[in-house]
Amino acid sequence: EEIAGECFMPVTYGGGVSKIEHIKTITSLGIERVAINSFGIENPHFFTRAVSKFGSSTIVASIDVTSSHEVFTRNGTHKNFRSLLDVLTVLEDNEIGEILIQSIEKDGTLNGYDFSLLEFVLSHTNIPITMCGGAAGIDDFLQATKMGAAGVAAGAQFVFYGPLRAVLINYLNKQVLESLQS
Repeated sequence: EEIAGECFMPVTYGGGVSKIEHIKTITSLGIERVAINSFGIENPHFFTRAVSKFGSSTIVASIDVTSSHEVFTRNGTHKNFRSLLDVLTVLEDNEIGEILIQSIEKDGTLNGYDFSLLEFVLSHTNIPITMCGGAAGIDDFLQATKMGAAGVAAGAQFVFYGPLRAVLINYLNKQVLESLQS
């Protein structure tokens, strides 16, 4: 609620969403999109109900996946029996509005996105994709979007700074942002 009240851009919230009432509460606070991972992957009918009640543009499916396309849930601790292709099909069938692809092995490494994973996902769905996990810098953002990603996500890229990787909130300057738009 505090973040939604202070932020003047679209916000997506995720974590622990397992009931329609959770989505209702989250959106009532001013959050535009709700990311669903474990409960939706393990119970695909939940995606059906969520999209039916709140619309495709509100629901983001978050998928934690390895470079060998193994899908995990529960914070990467539970290997799911569905293949990545099966999960993508379920999401297409449920008219999910967006997919956040999280590369488990790349997360937090700052060694670059898993571009082969991104290529696979983009070639198997028409749903907008946001790539997450391992961004090494602006060049990764550019490559992912040139490949067709609708968005990119980066955590450590904006938190750790300098040769000692000190914690410092680091935002792109106006010149860099303008160069990304061209």
